[in-house]
Amino acid sequence: MTQFSKKQPQKQFRFEVDQSGRVEELRRPTIIAIANNECAYALLMPAKMKRTLYEIYRTYGKPKRFGVEIFSKALIYTISQSSLNMHELIIDLEYPGYNEFISQSVSRHFRKIYISFASIGKSSPAHKKAYFTYKTRLVPNSVINKSNIRHILAIKDGRRTVTPRVYTDSQSNRPVKRKHNRRK
Repeated sequence: MTQFSKKQPQKQFRFEVDQSGRVEELRRPTIIAIANNECAYALLMPAKMKRTLYEIYRTYGKPKRFGVEIFSKALIYTISQSSLNMHELIIDLEYPGYNEFISQSVSRHFRKIYISFASIGKSSPAHKKAYFTYKTRLVPNSVINKSNIRHILAIKDGRRTVTPRVYTDSQSNRPVKRKHNRRK
């Protein structure tokens, strides 16, 4: 009888990313999966937490950016929570037009990971992990709850931060000209 006292070493460092249940669909949970042929990791984002996050984005006046920003922040959180060593990340084409934003967000936190975008298809291990976790046939590795929301919102995205400008009234120091200053 063979006993495995140690975890087997990881041999593959190329991972694929897929989501099942879009972030914008507030009535359904979202699963974000990172997987290859050797190992897989899935994050569950319940619908209740997505509604809470959406309300936060709505109060800040950014509801249109909600989907792509939460996807990139949840992906960063998933990578950091998994103990997977990865060198290359292939992200499924979930948000066309926002590939550069997602790439910058992830690269800002994980500089050594090469990021590319492609349609990974239904035969991908990441798609299988996300789909079967979504259909509750597999158990997710981690779940976002109220305590994790602060960690996700604290993740900075790929954009630079701009400080607001303070304008002073430059005309307040000028003397006031009066047009009709006649004495009678």
